[in-house]
Amino acid sequence: GDVEDEMTVSVLLDGEESTIEFHDVTDNQELLKTLSVDAYVIVFSVNNPSTFQIAKDNLNKIRNELKINKTIILVANKIDLVRKRAVPANDARKLADTHCCKYIETSVALNHQVDELLVGILRQIRLSRNKKSPQVNPGSHPKPKVKRSGALGLLDRLFSRKAKSGSTCDNLYDV
Repeated sequence: GDVEDEMTVSVLLDGEESTIEFHDVTDNQELLKTLSVDAYVIVFSVNNPSTFQIAKDNLNKIRNELKINKTIILVANKIDLVRKRAVPANDARKLADTHCCKYIETSVALNHQVDELLVGILRQIRLSRNKKSPQVNPGSHPKPKVKRSGALGLLDRLFSRKAKSGSTCDNLYDV
């Protein structure tokens, strides 16, 4: 519909608490163009190839048509459905690499990698805002604390598990 879904989440990272505000613009392409955002989180279900195609289309729209050069995190959700997986992890990683995105795999149903995703989103936003500032102790990433407030329904449509590191698209803690 015309009314967007929104949710806020508080994340404590490196001793500093931030509130991340999510806007679901799935059905509102006009809002995608006009909304002032720090990052995009594009989610697809690994058991549904049509959602992966929509993710591809949205990535193409953001990067190539709208020429937006903000942080984008591609999220493969429902990885708990191993036997029903229809979108290979390598395909998703290639898509993320092609569009200079980060990539993470999650399972909201199992609450797997959800906190890591939230912290990764916040770290990517902070890194993009402070590109000229040197990072203090880049090898150290303390376990962040995450507080969630608001409806988990939007979160359920968003997130879950981190992929094995290999390419830079998998590392949500570095540029």
